[in-house]
Amino acid sequence: MSERCETCHRPFTKGRSNQQGRYYFGVVVKAISEHTGFTTDETHEILKSKFLPTMKTFNDMVFKVSRSTTSLTTKQMEEFLSQVRIWASSDLQVFIPEPNESEIE
Repeated sequence: MSERCETCHRPFTKGRSNQQGRYYFGVVVKAISEHTGFTTDETHEILKSKFLPTMKTFNDMVFKVSRSTTSLTTKQMEEFLSQVRIWASSDLQVFIPEPNESEIE
């Protein structure tokens, strides 16, 4: 007896790069964490909650949850990083260098 298989065709989208992940955690999260006193895990959760919220519904109850940065495309990740840099600068007075200005590769 053979197994049944399903094939799905959808446009290919490239997930966030390893370089983007290293920059995010090594530069962005680190700078905000050091400034606020939150741990890096807390800072990461705060940023996801602020900039990557989504709503989930179960039995007529609505829950606010955060998307994972690993689910983002490279373009979405750069948009997220840009929003975080702008917010950090205006609301926290924390300068976060652009990826090409930082020491993290």
